[in-house]
Amino acid sequence: MKRTVVAILVSLVLAMPATAQRYVFPGKKTPAVCSKCLGKNAFGVPNKDLPTWPYDAPFLRHAGRFVDSSTTGNVQNAGLRTVRAGTVRVNRAKNRLYITLGEAVGGYVLDTFFEERLGRPMIPVSGLPLGQTPTKRTPLETVAKPDSLFYAESPFSGWVWSSVDIQRILTDFDSDDRGFVYIGTYQLGWGITRDLSRLSGVAMEYVVQVQSTPHVANAVISLKSGGKYYAVVSQNTVGAGRHTIFDVTKIPVPAAGPVQLAARPAVTKPPAVNPVWSSKNSGIVTWAKSDARERLAILDTAGHVRIFDYAAFLSGAAPRADFIPVSAAKAFVDLTFDEAGTLWIAEGPTPRYANPQNFNALYRAKESGAGYTRETVDVFGGPFTPFKISAAAGYVVVAGKAPDAKNVLGAELRLLNVTATPKLVPTGPFIRNFYAAGPAGYADPGETVDTWAVTLVSQGAATYLLYSAGGLGDVFQLPNAN
Repeated sequence: MKRTVVAILVSLVLAMPATAQRYVFPGKKTPAVCSKCLGKNAFGVPNKDLPTWPYDAPFLRHAGRFVDSSTTGNVQNAGLRTVRAGTVRVNRAKNRLYITLGEAVGGYVLDTFFEERLGRPMIPVSGLPLGQTPTKRTPLETVAKPDSLFYAESPFSGWVWSSVDIQRILTDFDSDDRGFVYIGTYQLGWGITRDLSRLSGVAMEYVVQVQSTPHVANAVISLKSGGKYYAVVSQNTVGAGRHTIFDVTKIPVPAAGPVQLAARPAVTKPPAVNPVWSSKNSGIVTWAKSDARERLAILDTAGHVRIFDYAAFLSGAAPRADFIPVSAAKAFVDLTFDEAGTLWIAEGPTPRYANPQNFNALYRAKESGAGYTRETVDVFGGPFTPFKISAAAGYVVVAGKAPDAKNVLGAELRLLNVTATPKLVPTGPFIRNFYAAGPAGYADPGETVDTWAVTLVSQGAATYLLYSAGGLGDVFQLPNAN
């Protein structure tokens, strides 16, 4: 069926000043008072008029907020599923910053996001280009106004969908240097949408939806190799991991849809399956890529971290490196490339969060000849259970949980300066006390706020830390790591 999708330029009324946010912006050194905050803290005391825990060095300033849904419960569909702050990805080729806004993906112009967009008032989600009105909650979530938006369950998306009784629809996304955004979902297949970067405040334009995908699209990766473009779509169920590769060089896609090139593991035998892609390790749990070096790193469903050349991955050839955890009590949890092409790998316990006194390592994998060498970087400074990792501009940041004096786990960050010998940069109790659970007498953002993602972005002469905490999404400027 031919579909016509109209990109609608939405004029947004920016009537809500920053002071009307439901959870106050953090104060520097001096506590910011929650004069208009809703809800109660962990001690059952109303947040209104309570102070919040302030930040200090190394955070230079709070640059702004991109999501506040701290008082919104989980709402299914209802015009828009609850907006939470999630994954952030940078596309420098198209000057774009993409942020998961709940089950939507918001696109922001990168070189104006930090100093201009965050300086403007946030808007209620009723002002997003959805073609429908969010309902069933008051007050509505607020967001930094995106320059473009994709939401699969919007009439503007061009996707075929029906209401399903699950909270999460969006699984993963990526983008390429042509302005196309690749979307994965649990129930609706996967697809491609076009981000019209010359406009602002519009719904992304429909390109294709692949409903008859051979498996769930838990991970979606865009790769460019040899002048051609590919989509890697993976299911990451342990014991049933698999992935499929599609040629998406031709846009618009052929009438039959993207051209499927490979399915791993192979469903026919003989011939034997390439040992690199057995039934245990062909699912992609999480991934990182370096387009400049055409390197793809994956954490697979066998628990290995493998580093590939793009061409080798696409052809099914062996990786440049294949790392396994140091013991059965450990597992890799996340990975990231820095600008120099070094891969950083975070380790956690098995089972996850099993022991709050667990000491976990950080690993650095550097290119060496035709392969990579891995070394342990033990700089967390005590028990710490990692969750998410990011690297940029001479820093590595790891988000996770650590025990307090009473052995209670709470959200924490570990910030490392890696310009020379990696060293820990103390961040104090700010993350735990502002975002997780404030001490007695302080405000508390509530149960909707927990670590979803952490991202370092270098822009111009500045370095920014984006902390995606579900019900809150905040941005802080860091000092240069020189």
